[in-house]
Amino acid sequence: MAFVSIISVCAAAFNPQIAHFGREKAAYGGKILRVRRGNAILTLSTGKPPTYKGEKEKTMEQSTRNRTRGGFLRRAIPAAVVLVLIALLAGVCCRTVPTGYTGILTTFGRVEDSNLDAGFHLKAPWQKIVLMDNRVQKATVDTQAFSSDIQQVDVRMTIAYTINKSAAAQLYEKVGTRYYDNIIYPQLLENTKTVFANYTAEGLIERRDQLAQKITDMIGNDVGDYGVDVVNVAIENIDFSDRFTDAIEAKQVATQ
Repeated sequence: MAFVSIISVCAAAFNPQIAHFGREKAAYGGKILRVRRGNAILTLSTGKPPTYKGEKEKTMEQSTRNRTRGGFLRRAIPAAVVLVLIALLAGVCCRTVPTGYTGILTTFGRVEDSNLDAGFHLKAPWQKIVLMDNRVQKATVDTQAFSSDIQQVDVRMTIAYTINKSAAAQLYEKVGTRYYDNIIYPQLLENTKTVFANYTAEGLIERRDQLAQKITDMIGNDVGDYGVDVVNVAIENIDFSDRFTDAIEAKQVATQ
C-alpha cells in the first residue's frame, strides 16, 4: 500500500532541479516516487513505513523477559535445594567400614547386637557406626619391677594383641575405644610385677623366655573376658642397677 510521506510544494521556477519525476529507494526499504503535478511535485512512498517502539512497548518487552527469568529461577532454586538435601542425606546415611575393622552400630548411644563387617553400609541419620580395629596391634612398654631378693629391675617389653570380631560390640559397650589404656596396659604392668617377684635377680636373667610366657598367659586370662586376644609378650631388655651388675660380674669372674 502506498502512502503519502512527504508533500513538497515548491515552484519549479525557483528550483528547476526538482522538476522531474522518477523512482528512488526509501531509507526503510520501500521506494520513493516523485510525480509532477503542474508546478508542484508530490512525493509518494511505496512499502511499509518504519515503525518506532515507544516507551510502553519497551516496558512490556522488559516485563516479559523478567517474567521468563523469574520463572526459570522459581524452578531452578527448589531443584537445587532438593539436590543439596539428597547429598547431605547420602553423607549422613552412608558409611564404609574399612578392611581390618569391625563396625559397631549404635542408636542414640545404645549398642546394637549385630556387628558390621568391612564394606558399604546404610544407616539411619540418628545412628552411628564406631570402628574397632581387628588387626594385630603392638605396644612397647617400659616399666619397673622387683625380684624376690628385692632387686629393682628396669624392663622393656612389647605386647601384641587383637580384638575378637565377635566380641567387638561387647568390648565397646563395656570399655569403649580406649581398651588398651583402660585394661591392657594396667594388667600388663600388674602381671609383670607379679611374675618378676617370684624369681631372684639371677633367675630373671636366666629365664627371660619363661617370664614372657607366664606374663602372656596371665594377661590373656585377664583381658580375654573383654574380647581381647593376646598374641604374645616379648621381653626385650632386663636391666639392673649398676651396683648389682658390678656384683654379678665380679661373681662370674671369681667363679672362673
